[in-house]
Amino acid sequence: MKYYLKHAPKALTLCLLAATAMPANAVFIDTPAVRDGKRFGIFVSVEPTLTTTSNKFSYTYGDPSIYGANGTVEQVLADQDRKDSDEQYRLDNVGYGLVEFYTQQKLTKKMSLGGSVLIQANPDSLTNFGAYWGTRLDFGSWGELGSITLGGRNNGLSVGQTGINMLNTLNDSGFNINGRYTGIPDLTLSAYHMFSQSADVRNRRTGGWHDSDGVSAKYQFNLAPRKNATIALGASRSSGHHLPFYWDTAARGKGYMAGFKAQYNDLTFAADYGKKEQRFNGRYIDDIDTKTYGAKIDYEITPRLTTNISYGHKKTKNSKPIDFAFWRDELRAPSSNANIEEKLFNQVKQDRYGLGVNYQIYKGFSVNGSVNSTKTRNYVAEGEFSKRERLDVNVGASFSF
Repeated sequence: MKYYLKHAPKALTLCLLAATAMPANAVFIDTPAVRDGKRFGIFVSVEPTLTTTSNKFSYTYGDPSIYGANGTVEQVLADQDRKDSDEQYRLDNVGYGLVEFYTQQKLTKKMSLGGSVLIQANPDSLTNFGAYWGTRLDFGSWGELGSITLGGRNNGLSVGQTGINMLNTLNDSGFNINGRYTGIPDLTLSAYHMFSQSADVRNRRTGGWHDSDGVSAKYQFNLAPRKNATIALGASRSSGHHLPFYWDTAARGKGYMAGFKAQYNDLTFAADYGKKEQRFNGRYIDDIDTKTYGAKIDYEITPRLTTNISYGHKKTKNSKPIDFAFWRDELRAPSSNANIEEKLFNQVKQDRYGLGVNYQIYKGFSVNGSVNSTKTRNYVAEGEFSKRERLDVNVGASFSF
């Protein structure tokens, strides 16, 4: 049997094998001796990062009663520009890594079947999702007409163009079946149905969604080499818990999002806008509405060296927040938790500023650095209640093949 390595051609890149988009630098092994059209692939990634974080909190409302019946002004003053971090550099992601295996078999000249398994290792139990599997049926010589995917990590809507997570308002994670039609040049139509995000639908950690559906449309204008523009629109609908006991998870939700990206030679501009509506069962919370928008500019200084700047804004409105005394300990915790704060306050405003640089030393090996500043302001009916400032500085390396 003859083995050899190669980059994925463009047509094959269109045919992501179920779980994730196929990385351009994945290693492929063709096995013509086994059967024509058979292909295996593997992708491995580790990203050690040296990072430091600065957290600063200020209680701006000024009412000592937040500290209890015996609260004092001294406690209020002590919580002005309070530092909640030691600002030491630490090596992160040492215990993190992932490996993904692909296989694909051509069934006919116009149809192929693929499958993949991704295994992730992460020492953080809250973000360690273990393993994913997926299978995909592609239509066309190498999937250029469309596909149907069962399983995987996301629903394939791909509406957001900036890559800024806080701007995403669509429910796009969880085990699902999704379809994509690409038979019309430059147009991609997608739809998905997501099954329960957990075998136990009472699990709060996964957000409690029982099911979700969504659609998207994306059109790319190819004007000239390295001159193009993309417009994307998407919407999702989700159903969750309705029983009174699950007062802190949404009973239903809707999300809408629009994305735009334009490239002109070495310069790329991207922007996203989104809205999300969450309806709770009303025991303690009624409605939480979210609006997001942001932009990112990438500049290719050389083919190996790229840099970017970004900005993101997120604003939530709560028509009936929980009494903040109920969450006193959470409010004074060292780090901000947006999922809790949006349930506590009438309004939460968050602004994120980012700067990043990446240098590719060799194929599959690059070094990178980033600085991200996030400012969060919380409001009650009478005005501003508190604010947080977080600064993250990261210097790292990425190894993948």
